[in-house]
Amino acid sequence: MNSNVAKSKVILNAIYLTFTNYGTLVFSFIVSFLIRIFLPPAVFGGISYVKGILSIFNQVIGIFPNVSMREVAILNSKNQFDNLKNHVSTSLTVLLVLLGIQFICFIISAVISQNIYLKYAFITLGVANIFNQIANYKKWVLTASMVFKEIAIVKLFGGALIAGFTLFCAYVFKETGYYIALIIASLINFFFITRIFLKKKYQANIQFNTQTLKIIIKTGTSITIYGFIIQSIRFLDRFYIEKYLGIEVLGIFSISYPIISMIQMFCESIINSYSPKIFANSSVPSSQFIENLKKLQKIVLLLSLIIISLSIVLLDPLLHFFLPQYVSAAIPIKIQLLGIVFINASLIQFNVLYGQNKISSVLKYFALLFVTSNVLFIIGANFELIGISMSLLVINIISYIIIVAKSSISIQHFTYLGLVISSLTLLTIISEINSIYAIPFCVTILFYSLWNLVYKQKIIKINY
Repeated sequence: MNSNVAKSKVILNAIYLTFTNYGTLVFSFIVSFLIRIFLPPAVFGGISYVKGILSIFNQVIGIFPNVSMREVAILNSKNQFDNLKNHVSTSLTVLLVLLGIQFICFIISAVISQNIYLKYAFITLGVANIFNQIANYKKWVLTASMVFKEIAIVKLFGGALIAGFTLFCAYVFKETGYYIALIIASLINFFFITRIFLKKKYQANIQFNTQTLKIIIKTGTSITIYGFIIQSIRFLDRFYIEKYLGIEVLGIFSISYPIISMIQMFCESIINSYSPKIFANSSVPSSQFIENLKKLQKIVLLLSLIIISLSIVLLDPLLHFFLPQYVSAAIPIKIQLLGIVFINASLIQFNVLYGQNKISSVLKYFALLFVTSNVLFIIGANFELIGISMSLLVINIISYIIIVAKSSISIQHFTYLGLVISSLTLLTIISEINSIYAIPFCVTILFYSLWNLVYKQKIIKINY
């Protein structure tokens, strides 16, 4: 395949991934934003708490999509379709067993829970997660087979349908309608993805192959342990807010989760479109490959600067106008936005570590970070939501330092990183003093970033 064709495919994949992930997140964010007008914060406190637990469990079963992303691509390239069917069938069979165990645990948790909102959240998400995770696995198999366009169309159409249905149910039937809508939404997602899966002739049946399972475990153990630790750390803020500040406060703080996810997903989509190249070239990197990574790193930092600066300026008026009961979460959200810069700055470096099969080299440091995070959140809880957000920021900085320190390929631009952080910190301070004064500073940041992206970095001119 010549370089121009390869380049156009990577760019198209980036566009499809960005539109899919960002589009569905926009729908999710709009629903999360508007639905809070109809329902009390305690509903979202319960959902956020259980989602935190669920994210830890999903990291364990995440070994299957993580490994299949690589294995399916290899088997497809070698036309080993019998082995491909065997791999997918075994993965789905074990996945169903694990999801069944998770469902039983959630039902037991619902029975013993004393909080009514937690009871409903455990039951609702316990059911919805089964369909969501099966659909998620099939989506990653399709992605590994370069099926981007069909997924983009289906996810965007399904996202719009789910958004409208969820808002309707919450408006008409209140809390009960919202819980039911979450289950129906998972079924809609499952149906659309399964249709593409069958259309591409990925026939899978219930079977168990010990050899295939050994390959999955051997290949995916390190990344699964890493993901488990990371998701455990990310759950701690929910745990300590609920423990020390209450479920109502957690419900208010939960408005930050869709906002942070939507902003972070934009840069993730761009990096993920290039990740196959990173996995393939990280072991023996050429000078051109390293230059591409450096340019990609600059692009990610500049895009982070644009998106986060706009978010800081627009956050206060949006909350005041649409969700005045959540205004107290504005400053904590802005503090967390600074942490996204460090997450985005380490994403490419993390993919390099994964491509070099060196994830195991950072596990003990992240295990220590988990212990440190507990201490930081206990201290932070004394200063309420601002203290919790400051703890999250410190954790993200430490995580960034660990990943950069352990990578053998240096692609960091510390001058750019310092510029981005200092600019956003200053913009946050100005916006808190007077939001009007923040507008010209934000415009200056946008002009500088766009000028660098279009004229200086030549964003589309990466030599693949």
